[in-house]
Amino acid sequence: MKEENNKEYIPNTIEIEERMFNIFASIIILTLSIIGLYNNSFPIIIPGRRGRGINLMLHSEPLWIFCIVLLCAILFLLSTVADHMDKRDNERKYAQFANLMKKLMWLFLVISLLAEWFIFKKSTPLW
Repeated sequence: MKEENNKEYIPNTIEIEERMFNIFASIIILTLSIIGLYNNSFPIIIPGRRGRGINLMLHSEPLWIFCIVLLCAILFLLSTVADHMDKRDNERKYAQFANLMKKLMWLFLVISLLAEWFIFKKSTPLW
């Protein structure tokens, strides 16, 4: 006979500071991406361990691809807030969604940079 689990499900809670930070960061990322699309330029600064890292200004098509990275970042941040608000037993689904967003962010970041460097070549170095 199967034993039933009589424990009542307790939804996870996320601190208000983390939720507010994620909402605020999402608003900032959305604002910066809208400004970048409006101006058709967005600075990318990825510091390197040794040396200068990646410093360039994206324009046109690579910028649109990079905006997918920013959209994934917004969805990643807001999934934490949605997970807190959702009282159903589906934390695993939110964790899977967050992992998918992380993978998509890396994928589209690489695609954006490769498109900039090898296809469009429109970027201007920041320094």
